[in-house]
Amino acid sequence: AFCLQVSFSAGYPGKLVIGKDVYPLVQFHFHTPSEHRVIKGQYPAGHQYSGELHFVHQREDGKLAVLGIFLDGSHGSTAENPILMNIIENTPQEHDTYNTGGSGLPLDPAKLIPTENESVFTYAGSLTTPPCSEGVSWHVMSEPLKVAPSQIQQLQKFFTLDNNRIIQNTNFRTVEIHKK
Repeated sequence: AFCLQVSFSAGYPGKLVIGKDVYPLVQFHFHTPSEHRVIKGQYPAGHQYSGELHFVHQREDGKLAVLGIFLDGSHGSTAENPILMNIIENTPQEHDTYNTGGSGLPLDPAKLIPTENESVFTYAGSLTTPPCSEGVSWHVMSEPLKVAPSQIQQLQKFFTLDNNRIIQNTNFRTVEIHKK
């Protein structure tokens, strides 16, 4: 699957803290449509959002934690997100090409995380891209990031097909809902 990804160099100060464990931010990437479905909320049961943003964090021992953010690109949801606009504008249009020099623009990934609703879904899962390894600690925000429908369309232009993993069964996994 093709991916639009923003990578961070070693020593970047972004991190996810889970209990006493600290997971440094390694990269974030986008999927369209989303890879999770919400059973309860403002949409009908089983609603799939327009996209999903994954912040991938990795400890020194290799253990992964992913913070998932739904992207709500429904019509009339919002104006263009300026951070997402900068990412899209600085991503090469050709497949298998990279912007290794950076854009020179400041990027605060924390501004891509919604802050109004404090509920987070957590579960033990796997990577959603090959090799789909188990052992990933998932944390998915219940509140979506509202983006302009045109931005979802721009993200989709980077992929020849949808680049999401199909929704998987829970396979007896427990999904917990936490307040921050």
